[in-house]
Amino acid sequence: MKILHQNNIGFAVSDTGEITCSSVWELMSDTIDDWTGLEAAVKDWAGNIGEGWRVPTATSDDYTVDTNRVIIGIDCTAKSRWIYNVSFKGRSRDITARMIDYSESTNDKDEKTKTATWSVDADSLDGFLPAIGDVLTWAGDFYYCDSISNKKVGILEGRYEVTITAIDLSTIMLGNPSFSRNAKYESVKSATWKVSNDNYEDFVADHDINSDASSWAGDGYYVSSIKAEPKGKLGYDVTVDAKHVAVQCLDINKQDTYNGFDNGGSALNTTTYTGKWQVHKDNMDDFENLAGESAESWAEEGYIVKQVSRSQISDMEYEYTLNAYNPDQVGIPANYGQLDNRSNLSAREDVMPGTREFTLTAEMAGYVREKPAKDSTLLKVTDQDVSQILKPIKTSVMYHNMSSADQANAWLPATSCPFLWTSTNPLPVSLVDKPLQCTTLEITQYSQGDPSATLSQLTARRDKRMLMVYNGTMSGLFGSWRRTSHNVEKILDNKGLPWWKETMTVIAAPGNYAWNPTYWNVQG
Repeated sequence: MKILHQNNIGFAVSDTGEITCSSVWELMSDTIDDWTGLEAAVKDWAGNIGEGWRVPTATSDDYTVDTNRVIIGIDCTAKSRWIYNVSFKGRSRDITARMIDYSESTNDKDEKTKTATWSVDADSLDGFLPAIGDVLTWAGDFYYCDSISNKKVGILEGRYEVTITAIDLSTIMLGNPSFSRNAKYESVKSATWKVSNDNYEDFVADHDINSDASSWAGDGYYVSSIKAEPKGKLGYDVTVDAKHVAVQCLDINKQDTYNGFDNGGSALNTTTYTGKWQVHKDNMDDFENLAGESAESWAEEGYIVKQVSRSQISDMEYEYTLNAYNPDQVGIPANYGQLDNRSNLSAREDVMPGTREFTLTAEMAGYVREKPAKDSTLLKVTDQDVSQILKPIKTSVMYHNMSSADQANAWLPATSCPFLWTSTNPLPVSLVDKPLQCTTLEITQYSQGDPSATLSQLTARRDKRMLMVYNGTMSGLFGSWRRTSHNVEKILDNKGLPWWKETMTVIAAPGNYAWNPTYWNVQG
């Protein structure tokens, strides 16, 4: 069985002037599993009324017997199956004390002071009287032992006069505050007070929830809980917890989310951050307008605050949760091909390749279509007999010999042919009415600003690009390119800033041909 003395030896002065002492020991079974014989062992160790007083050794796990004092009360209380508390009450074996003087006073701080003198018959007072600073109960109230004096009187052996002065401490903190800090960096201090019945209501009101606890816990601490346990007729043990409330980061969480694959087969992931802060009510303005602001100080470069949420913990304390993301981060869900990605617009040129058919009419190629004779057995036009119904239009060679009417209908390669054609003869008849496959590119570029502010500029660009024919490399492809459409619309990027999106479609001339810019400018 293990033995341990708790606290120190206590003292009390009754309303009759009797001085008694008290002591508490803790007895524990050697093993948790073996407790069945603990009760008998505790009774045997506690002994009997009238035995000598037990003085704990320096290690508190043993005792020596003081024969000058006697045990007058024993209380054994089971705290659990394997733990007992044994409380002893004692007094001097040979002391007969008689109060011969008493006085009471109150100072300007409303502190009560009691002074009493006892006449004591004893061989010795060593080890029995309280020490300076001990807490005494005097007629039911708590007092602080301020001074002790004694003198030997008379000619008889063992006669003393003992004077004790005690200051009223009906509200007193027991020891120093305890301290704890959890994984969220929340700091809590806790202290327990002895509070008399008369002071109880005022003490509870002064230590209400969210009240300032800096007087005993330190700056920034506020009462978070209070608990009172009655201690018989003497008053209460009141425990007060105080929590430190300021601006303090509690947690930063990083989350990576898989969103599928891009067109090249690479995984597309998004990274977000979530931060939580403890915020005092006086610092709320620092967090109320953070949406859209930089989050680089606690997330990563380029990240901004997307969402701010607030939870009220108490009248004094709030918890703010901030979510941050990178607007230029392409986080693509499963429908990647349909996503309108608006990141890093200033450096982007989006290109979508495709194909389109271009059909050369007879008039474009330099021919006029004639109806077959009425007696012709030709019912269907084929590649073999198309020459029988297509007749070359008069060309520039004969232009000066034409009538005015013929000149108006003449086929001139420089202006009448969609392709650059150096011959005065019409194009090969085999190209007529044949769908020719052409490569197309849809090219999208972005410029920052509001389209409405640069309307005239955009209009000029549109007119110019709609008529432009360009021979060279376009988005990495060489060819003769003709612009077929041009569109401008206002968009917002991932950060919510205005841009204008300019989309142009160009078509490459088929085969080895090149577009005739004169023809298309006139046609346009």
